[in-house]
Amino acid sequence: MKAVNARTGPVPDADLMAMAGYLHHFYTGIETIFDRISRQIDGGPDKAADWHRELLRSMAVELEGLRPAVISPELREELDEYRRFRHLFRHAYASELRWSKMGHLAENMGDILDMVKKRIQEFESFIAKLIEELRPAEKERSF
Repeated sequence: MKAVNARTGPVPDADLMAMAGYLHHFYTGIETIFDRISRQIDGGPDKAADWHRELLRSMAVELEGLRPAVISPELREELDEYRRFRHLFRHAYASELRWSKMGHLAENMGDILDMVKKRIQEFESFIAKLIEELRPAEKERSF
């Protein structure tokens, strides 16, 4: 069965594969950021079988006294769809890809990226403020 976009009609197989690859890399990039945050601040993700899901879940949780939630629970739910699609892409045959399963992900990618950027910027502000708070303490100890 040929993939069909409701607005533009049939989706050529090459375009379907290209978009699937793009969605795969989109989520992998976001997950890499979360993995680095987890390694530097949280002690790293547990490498259990479901570590990808747990890493995403952990980014939506505040670690009291350590860090705020990096993303909102709502954004976690949105990103979880991209995570699940990436899993499908990695483990399915190309013939199993369906525009109906990935079209909304492709269409919403820009909005999701904007939300992720905003939350990462807020997290960077938290880190910058924390660094500034720690600097006077370092200077006092050096005298």
